[in-house]
Amino acid sequence: MRRYPNLVNIAFNNATCSNREREIVQSTGGFSTSMVFTLIPYTKPSRTARQLIGKLQAQGLVVNDIPATEAFLGRVNYYRFRGYLYPYFDRAKARPWQFAAGTNVEQARQMYCFDEELRHLLFGVLSQIEVLFRTKLDATMSLASGDGFWYLEQKWFHRQRYPQRIIDSLHADFTRSKEEFAQHYHRSYYNQISSSHKGLPPFWVVADLTTLGQIREIFRALDQHAKAFGHTAGTPVSTSLDKMAQTLGAASFDILLSWIDALRAVRNLCAHHTRLWNRNLAAPRSIDVPNIVSVSPVGSGHRNAHNTTYTAILVIRQISKISGLVENIKDGLNQLLKKYPEADRVKTSMGMPDHWETCRIWRP
Repeated sequence: MRRYPNLVNIAFNNATCSNREREIVQSTGGFSTSMVFTLIPYTKPSRTARQLIGKLQAQGLVVNDIPATEAFLGRVNYYRFRGYLYPYFDRAKARPWQFAAGTNVEQARQMYCFDEELRHLLFGVLSQIEVLFRTKLDATMSLASGDGFWYLEQKWFHRQRYPQRIIDSLHADFTRSKEEFAQHYHRSYYNQISSSHKGLPPFWVVADLTTLGQIREIFRALDQHAKAFGHTAGTPVSTSLDKMAQTLGAASFDILLSWIDALRAVRNLCAHHTRLWNRNLAAPRSIDVPNIVSVSPVGSGHRNAHNTTYTAILVIRQISKISGLVENIKDGLNQLLKKYPEADRVKTSMGMPDHWETCRIWRP
């Protein structure tokens, strides 16, 4: 490996490295169990918006309106915007990277605005789905257990997956809460189920304090084979959780878990205002993707057509449709694609086929 002065040598372990570290090491000839790679001190200077525009122009980007682009970069961090420029680099050319011939900054700006509005469109529906998950979970488990304290009982969970961290967090949040419902409970009740969390109420009381990430962990910790569900050797796995999943449009509880994983990823990207449109997402299982397209999105790495934002949108649509949630995703997507022609041109990079709106899942 080439060495430079004033460099820091870092011990590299393949078992704990990040994907980016693996890419660095692969580019130098592959992996070993333990090896050393070299980091260069970051010395790049800060630049003004006008200087950054000059840099982009030198890389072949067409900028017709410099003042407008400068104003845009004044509102949007350049490093953030660079994620939307990245797909337009010509990978066939050696570094320093050059943009594909004729690329205009307006193309990337349209994708930035499209992505921003797409997140707003989806986040409203995801908020409804998050409440729906809480409600379905508690209704199913309270019916099975006969009370609302099921989440405090080990018998419903995998032996090694009891969500203790989540329970501790809920206890702290509920104790600190100034909401009247929490104050009333503290003044009036305690539970007889948990010796360490006597101050926690039934799940239906504390549910609104849970995040989608916490709900996901509780779902994943539940044991379908638990004897508490009535499962014994020689009898089928409990159908309680499968039946709950079916009311949400999934064929089984295991499939629902993969949907929740995908939706949590999308929800977090929306909530943190992070690029969504061409993300490489975990593929939800058993979701019908009509007229599926072969996806080779520039700048997103290798993936199949199920690892796309559009597939996650289909999960949102499936749950919303079967649950009767109010959403306007189809109309909203159509309006966005008309408003931003560049997004319509590259929509296959988010897994969206031509004539997507005619597919059965989008019918009333």
